[in-house]
Amino acid sequence: MTCRVFADLIADYLSADLELESRRDFERHHGTCRKCQIYLRSYEATLTLARHAFDDDTQVPQTVRKKVTRAVLRVRLKPTDQ
Repeated sequence: MTCRVFADLIADYLSADLELESRRDFERHHGTCRKCQIYLRSYEATLTLARHAFDDDTQVPQTVRKKVTRAVLRVRLKPTDQ
């Protein structure tokens, strides 16, 4: 697995939507790639911050959540990273 593929699969991994083989590949890569370990931690921190951005009981529409997720996924590792 490359870092690019890893980045592409993060949302599916966190939502438990990866098939078993893909999940194993993802976790194997995560276990050996320091850059992807850092990237996953920062991605999770971003999601946590986003969830708490509206702690005043304001309801965030599902479409906004999806747009934020897509925007985060667009900001990926450089194409030359592997």
